[in-house]
Amino acid sequence: MLTINLAAIRENIRILKTAAAPAKFMAVVKNNAYGHGLIEVAQAALEAGSDWLGVIHVSEGVQLRDTGITAPILVLGYVPPEDIPHAVHYRIDIPLINLEHAHKVRSKIPTGKKLRVHLKIETGLNRFGVTSLELLELAQFIGLRSAHSGQNSAFSPIGVYSHLAAVEEVAFGHARLQLDNFDEQTRRLGAHKNGDLLRHIAATAAILMLPESHLDLVRSGIGIYGLWPSAEIARRVDHPTARLQPALEWSEPIAELKKVQANQPVGYGCSWKPIKDATVALIAIGYADGLDRKFSSIGVVEVLDTECPIVGRICTNVTFIDVTHVPRVTVGDEVILLSASQTSPASAQAQADRINTIHYELVSRLPIHIQRSYIQ
Repeated sequence: MLTINLAAIRENIRILKTAAAPAKFMAVVKNNAYGHGLIEVAQAALEAGSDWLGVIHVSEGVQLRDTGITAPILVLGYVPPEDIPHAVHYRIDIPLINLEHAHKVRSKIPTGKKLRVHLKIETGLNRFGVTSLELLELAQFIGLRSAHSGQNSAFSPIGVYSHLAAVEEVAFGHARLQLDNFDEQTRRLGAHKNGDLLRHIAATAAILMLPESHLDLVRSGIGIYGLWPSAEIARRVDHPTARLQPALEWSEPIAELKKVQANQPVGYGCSWKPIKDATVALIAIGYADGLDRKFSSIGVVEVLDTECPIVGRICTNVTFIDVTHVPRVTVGDEVILLSASQTSPASAQAQADRINTIHYELVSRLPIHIQRSYIQ
């Protein structure tokens, strides 16, 4: 069971929106709201004052529109041309990443209709984005007035944006080079003079650390879920008046308790044997349910406020936990796999550190089939 605290999400947005003021605020709810639940989080974000929503696929935007959401929505990922008719119909903004992409997109816009677009500019991440060599030609193709071209009526330019590569690592030197690059490219487009064209580059880390990056609109993903972009940023920014609160907790009940004799194997490969008689708890969750197999014999969980190790190999839908040292443990007791407490050994950050990954990955990979419960 995933328990998601929507009140925490609303408060996190309040903190981040205040830090970014007067810029407009986009709540990034891509990838099922980083595992937290697309529709519920989007609605909470709008209640908290978010001006925009960011998604990863047109299909996510369609889901939001189907619930009655009318706020502007931007797809932040690559949009294949075949998705364009839906983007037009549902009034979903898409990025144009280069001139070739723009031509393919143009061919799919229904006659007499307009597509809302943002130019994605390459500034130093070398991911999706139009280069400076191609920028003006692309601007001319979509009909930006500052490119001295007649209007291409199929496109409605809304914004220009980019993405910073290393703010999470507090590498401000590279970030400022990117900001200078972005400033130069947007000036070439006349975006500073065109108040209707939104400039945006700052995500959560830059919202907190680089106020000069806020511009017209900021985009916050991981921060609205109460997770810091990095431990170093948490160390520098965390304060009682601006303390992000994790919104998600993952718990599963103990399905069975087994008495295992000393030196008897547990799980596939017989990879773990207790050195003395042990009590092993089984939960009906495994790697197919979003619990990374790398946690085998490395991860820890909490049972009755007690830290307990994962033992043996995590199975497709079963995980073994040594609860020998937990008094009065019974079937049905909750096992905390991801804690909403930042100081817990089972916090998302602590768990990610154990397997040399980032907490973004742990929560984003939580599958839709796991039941979610929402606290308002």
